[in-house]
Amino acid sequence: MNITIEFIIGKVICIKNVNPKRVNMIDLTGFTVHQEQLQKLLEAKFTSSENTTVLFDLSARGSRKSGNWIDILKGNEHFQFKVEHFNCESMREPIRLRLLDYSRNSNILTGVTFSSLDFENWQQVFKCLTSLEKLDNLTKLSLPNNNLFDDSSNDVAGRQWINSFLKNFKHLTRLDLSWNVLRNRVPDILFGLELDYLCVMGCDLNQSDLEFIMNLKKLKHLNIAGNEINFRLINRSLKNENIDTLEMMSCSGTDRSLDFHLCLLFINNFQRLKVLNVTDIRFNGHHLLKLIDLKLQLFQFRMAMGEDRFEFEDVVFRNKLKENNYDYKLFHAFDIFEITAIMNPI
Repeated sequence: MNITIEFIIGKVICIKNVNPKRVNMIDLTGFTVHQEQLQKLLEAKFTSSENTTVLFDLSARGSRKSGNWIDILKGNEHFQFKVEHFNCESMREPIRLRLLDYSRNSNILTGVTFSSLDFENWQQVFKCLTSLEKLDNLTKLSLPNNNLFDDSSNDVAGRQWINSFLKNFKHLTRLDLSWNVLRNRVPDILFGLELDYLCVMGCDLNQSDLEFIMNLKKLKHLNIAGNEINFRLINRSLKNENIDTLEMMSCSGTDRSLDFHLCLLFINNFQRLKVLNVTDIRFNGHHLLKLIDLKLQLFQFRMAMGEDRFEFEDVVFRNKLKENNYDYKLFHAFDIFEITAIMNPI
């Protein structure tokens, strides 16, 4: 990232508009961009013929420096800044709204994350979310850890309102509602949505919530990490033929232990599963060998073992991975056991 900035300032990257090889847009999305880096661009010396557009993801956390982003986003005669994803955390409303306005005006904004806003009542939820309603191109929305729901008398109406709010975004395919209590609310919230990706990590889901999610016809990637799941109650005849990536890190059974047989039946309900992450679930060695036998394209497992010890030496796992045609990394030291396995192409 710093190298790219230096290349622009050092004229290695040409932004002179009379040069047919000039760079019209510099795409920095996917990287962490700091205020100081963009400020360095604004303060550098360029000629009147040098100008370009910089596309980046704006990430701001509530602090005294948050307001500085407003001046930076104005750009200058050499740099026009456009935001593809606006991410704000623990930020007060006035600055959040101003940054959102600047980001929206670029007509590029497709993703928004509002996190840790600690809503105290439905009025705050409505006011915050309605500020997003004009984002016609929104494809990704993340609202983690915001206390979206409580047990107030307005809860049912609130679920219906949020469902209607989400349906306003005709292009929405990725939704993150992690660390909000969604127990027994999921069907009301997600009804009628066509999502490719859903994250409901740490949302205190019950079996009816999970069964509704498994019936979402277009969902490809599901993250249910951090939930306590009663695998015994989930409909075992319910099959999903669309989800190919399942993340269930740190999931546990309802009594904090986990019935592996029932858990495996649940995993096998995803009939086209290619990627499975079961990090920090307390499987024993026999369980782990059976998971390797699923022959998934990507399998990830990691556990801090403490007093738990597998019944086998590492060579048993290595042989099983090779037998199933995996290219793998196995790490076992300092009470950490970790496997990342990728299926070799045939």
